[in-house]
Amino acid sequence: MAAANALRQAIARRLPILMRLPCVHHCHRRHQFVGHLWQGRFKSPVIQKDGYWLSCGRYIERNPVEAGLAVQPWQYRWSSAACYACGAADGLVDENPCYQEFAAEAADRQRLWRAFLASADEREDEVRQGDWAVGNATFRDRMGEVRGRPLRRRGRPRKVSE
Repeated sequence: MAAANALRQAIARRLPILMRLPCVHHCHRRHQFVGHLWQGRFKSPVIQKDGYWLSCGRYIERNPVEAGLAVQPWQYRWSSAACYACGAADGLVDENPCYQEFAAEAADRQRLWRAFLASADEREDEVRQGDWAVGNATFRDRMGEVRGRPLRRRGRPRKVSE
């Protein structure tokens, strides 16, 4: 426990130094980033299992296509889409219970997943919103009550003028 705390403190002391390295500045200029290199990139929303879980998976696996990195989601090397859509072996991908419910046979699941990735999804706008709770109105209201926080990120609070 003491060693873990010492490691955390050492990292906390050295991280600001790493953030000033020339490679970070180069990355900022090249990609027009502002702030910390990883600032604002990680999100961990609560997702309603029924319907929205698969829509979030579809959104993630279609990101390389939207970014112009691949023509089809399963052609992107770093995606799990090849495993789910084509049956490619991947030791890093666990079986998804929602995916398993698509069909009993693997070939049918793969065909249905490819069709799902290629088609439009009516829930995509809700998934793209970036809220911390993704689901229908009832689910979102319930999560708001359980967590005791607003459903939408409102941005920076306004300054109070005196």
